Amino acid sequence: MIAHPRDDALTFNQHLNTGIQQIVTDFPKLIDAIQPTVICAEIVPSGRLGSNSELVVAAITSCKVIAFQFGIEWIDYGANTIKKQVTGDGKATKTLVRNTILDLFPAVKSRHALLKKEQKVAGEKAEGLPQDVFDGIAIALCGVKLMVPEEADNGSMDSPREAQDSEGCV
Repeated sequence: MIAHPRDDALTFNQHLNTGIQQIVTDFPKLIDAIQPTVICAEIVPSGRLGSNSELVVAAITSCKVIAFQFGIEWIDYGANTIKKQVTGDGKATKTLVRNTILDLFPAVKSRHALLKKEQKVAGEKAEGLPQDVFDGIAIALCGVKLMVPEEADNGSMDSPREAQDSEGCV
């Protein structure tokens, strides 16, 4: 995941270029280390991508091409599906998603608290981990729940086909 620095376009462009280069460089090592069979991602409607939409689409496309080159299936889930699988509410706020991830994963909660403390000591705004981290974990958790429904704790969906959100996106 390439976290968005939320700065001006030039900073974003440089950050994105560095992030994509790192993915291209590290991807074979990552494939060897974790041997993924599926990559799950969130569908972001084009109208919501903001001023850097071309760059975001380019980054997603680059990652998809790399995945396809390695024969890894790519599955897109809609935001409502992700929120419902993680929190039980398809209209959950980002705060609820973050808090649910913190409750589910004590190691993430500890790292988040430690980072907030370090930021405060450094005189920075104590935000902890970026929201993108929680969103990435939520996407992965959604994928696990939908691809292995018998292991999902809520058992609300029996198959990926039933995982379509209101836009028909899986």
